[in-house]
Amino acid sequence: GIPVLRIHMTWSDNELAMQAAAALELPTLGGSDCHKTVAVGRCATEFSQPVHDMASFIAAVKAGACRGAYYPNYRAL
Repeated sequence: GIPVLRIHMTWSDNELAMQAAAALELPTLGGSDCHKTVAVGRCATEFSQPVHDMASFIAAVKAGACRGAYYPNYRAL
């Protein structure tokens, strides 16, 4: 999969990643490498099947059962 939503990147960079994922027919992921505490939880990966370990994570990504998600109003505790 391709990380398409990364909080520390510009929106145009994220759009470029989304276009690349679509052109390559790859699943999308949300980037979680926050550089500031206020950004924790804003970008994530949503899964449409259960993920409980690394094997199920890999299986979900390979199956395309995931997508990058953005939560602009999320506030970490």
